[in-house]
Amino acid sequence: MEGSTVLYRPGRLSGIIGNKNAVDAIILFAASVEKGVKRKPLMLCGPTGTGKSAAVYALAAERGWHVVELSASEHRDSGMIERVLMPAATNCNVFGRKSLIFLDEVDELASRFDSGAAGAITELIRRSKNPIIFTANSYWDRRISFLREAVDRIEFKRVETQAIAALLKKVAAARSIGATDTALYAVAQRSNGDVRGALNDLFAFAGGGSAEDVLEAIGQRDSKKDIFETLEKIFYANTLKGPLAAAANCNVDKDMLIRWLEENIEKRYLKMDDRSRAFNSLSDATVYSSRAETSQRYGLWRYMNVMLSSGVSLAKTDYPSNAERYSFPKIITDLSKHKGTKEREIEIAEKLQTRMHASVREIRTSILPLVKKIARHAGGEEDTYGFLERAYRLDKKDSDFLVGI
Repeated sequence: MEGSTVLYRPGRLSGIIGNKNAVDAIILFAASVEKGVKRKPLMLCGPTGTGKSAAVYALAAERGWHVVELSASEHRDSGMIERVLMPAATNCNVFGRKSLIFLDEVDELASRFDSGAAGAITELIRRSKNPIIFTANSYWDRRISFLREAVDRIEFKRVETQAIAALLKKVAAARSIGATDTALYAVAQRSNGDVRGALNDLFAFAGGGSAEDVLEAIGQRDSKKDIFETLEKIFYANTLKGPLAAAANCNVDKDMLIRWLEENIEKRYLKMDDRSRAFNSLSDATVYSSRAETSQRYGLWRYMNVMLSSGVSLAKTDYPSNAERYSFPKIITDLSKHKGTKEREIEIAEKLQTRMHASVREIRTSILPLVKKIARHAGGEEDTYGFLERAYRLDKKDSDFLVGI
């Protein structure tokens, strides 16, 4: 449950809520592995936030297994699989401790495999002396079809609202987060069975404010879930991997993500030194991005990704503030408004051109500002609208724009 681990990560499989059948199957898998039975890898499938990754770490903690992971933030080519996973899979720990080989979100990152990755994973499965677990949102994704016959599937389902609400109440009490049972139930209901999302939303109550305001903010976040989840993971994580994975999987491009971070750093980081370090990391990210574009050395993007995600995340020395909602990048809003203003001015200039012997450009730059001043000085009175309509054939919408309404 990366992103919500600050609030809650179960140390035992009994702490995984709402998927008892899946948990029971994982327990049977672990028991047979410890008896020396050669088992197929597990494929934990299901919607995001239902506890798949949390179950893997809970299993490892419960059994004392060491997790060796390739996460979404890392390059998953055949070389990385052979260098990182193969030694852990084929060797036994000198202290008798098992290694758990974990490849998270294998369907999401399959498009980033090189041509030899499927073969390397197949060989990994064949040679492994240690248990292997994959997670995926969709077992039927064609990109991982090569794995279907090689794994045992375990389904995770969306968690019921009542179970999520009970967990939120438990975590809120443990962390002294003020929220009524009604508000927590509303958060659980809005999560649509996503435990991780509900725990992330619980952060909003830590900043204070009325339940109505918090729920309104959560509602806004729901409409743009991916970018807000990414911001949460970057600002609240305390590791290198979490923010990097979040940035890698964000559904907005990196330039837009930089704008979002730029707009919201001051809302989350209250110390000037923290802000300074975060903005410096963003600045470095833009430098790497620019160099990659101009030199066509796109390997520099990996440094850009690190600086805009983990660099910003690890710039903080204090727990981030929750007092303010995330803001849409002002520069994007301003550009949008400017574009709309320009288009409206051109439309009006074209209408004025029928009565004036001048180009559209000259009317827009030289004449239209004077017309605006006259219209605004008149204050939008009825005779002003009538004059603009008679003299220049401008409708009410055009006149409203000139008057400034």
